[in-house]
Amino acid sequence: MVPDRAIVEPMHQLLQRFSGVNYITSLDMSSALLQIPLAVASRKWTAFQFESKVYRYTRVPYGLKTSNSAFIGALQNLMGCESSEYVLNCVDDRIKFLGHIISRNFELPDPQRIEALLNFPELKNQRQLRKFLSITNFHQRFIINYANCVAPLLELLRKGCRGQWTADKQRAFEILRERFAHSNGLVHADNQLSYIVNSDASGRVTGAILVQQNEDGKISIVSTASRVLTQTEQRYTTCEMELLAVVYAFSKFRIYIYGSKVILNTDNKDLSFGDRCAITSNTVARWSLEIQSHDLELST
Repeated sequence: MVPDRAIVEPMHQLLQRFSGVNYITSLDMSSALLQIPLAVASRKWTAFQFESKVYRYTRVPYGLKTSNSAFIGALQNLMGCESSEYVLNCVDDRIKFLGHIISRNFELPDPQRIEALLNFPELKNQRQLRKFLSITNFHQRFIINYANCVAPLLELLRKGCRGQWTADKQRAFEILRERFAHSNGLVHADNQLSYIVNSDASGRVTGAILVQQNEDGKISIVSTASRVLTQTEQRYTTCEMELLAVVYAFSKFRIYIYGSKVILNTDNKDLSFGDRCAITSNTVARWSLEIQSHDLELST
């Protein structure tokens, strides 16, 4: 079968569409994939045997590599480029969408997924660790400096690693569960307000927080981002590391800040793009150009 290449917006872009929306409707299609006819030429490839008889699908079956793409493509063709407005009776002011609870002003991780984290059994092998991290990674935007929390656990996933489950690993496991248990919601971005980016890089991680301040002076978190630095990046100079943190932040928050006023908060007073931070490589030069492409105000 030739797989469909339906283009799907990244999850964070889909979530951003809820900003300022008063009415949100969640639709569920019964036996969704089975509503889509399967091309006659492709039906022979779905044949299977059951009780001495051979059957084949006439509708898109579940479990195929191409199934989800076919379904998404069908929905895109059905809806077309036009958008319609539907007004329905609502029994709640929030809905569950892609593992998130969405309302007009904010989003939260699905409480059921958080409960699964809190009740996750003690980790005994890499398979269980990967399963645990697949859940935490999915909701990492809700945890400030997530990479720093998860770094000790990632060490156990290195190729050929036979590390022991030490006290620092157990502590990281417990801290992650505790952080998610008390995680705060994220607000939907307001394009009428300036964006404030707080970035920092030190030791083995880099992180950033995107916030906005309303007319009343209240600061709300729009998104967070962080990752563990590579061995090469950990050998960067202080200025290079701070530049990396800014570029990483801008790349993760691009859908929000591109074309908007951005206030950058950094704790490195020597960071002034093009003056004190010398252009030591093509990479640093590229970073400087990327940073200068934004409507930027530097605050230390």
